[in-house]
Amino acid sequence: MILFDSGAWIALSVPNDRNAKVAQGVYADTARGVHGRIVTTDFVLDEAATFVRMATDVATAAVLLRRVTGAPNVTVVWIDARHFADAIGDFERHQDKRWSFTDCTSFVVMRDLGIEKAFTFDRNFDQAGFTRLP
Repeated sequence: MILFDSGAWIALSVPNDRNAKVAQGVYADTARGVHGRIVTTDFVLDEAATFVRMATDVATAAVLLRRVTGAPNVTVVWIDARHFADAIGDFERHQDKRWSFTDCTSFVVMRDLGIEKAFTFDRNFDQAGFTRLP
């Protein structure tokens, strides 16, 4: 399994994004089964859709949300009360890091599901001990 972070969805959705070409390559590998099943979270999608909306328009952001949540090869994990509480703990314990709360929720989900790889352009995943692609 591989967690797709906001930056991955943004690069795949925003025309002329600086990471689009690299993102398409990683996505193509994933579609061929190289990295296993795609996992993302509702918090990640919220973050990505908000960015895509600001960079493009509502329609493009809505397409992203509908495609991801309707894709048979993507598991969307909905952040529940336990994930949220555990993420608060990570957030507080790592005050020396510039981790977003959404990143902390992703780290909790990754640990829970035994996911070691993240498709992200965010170095915070390296700091948290995960393997970052690309």
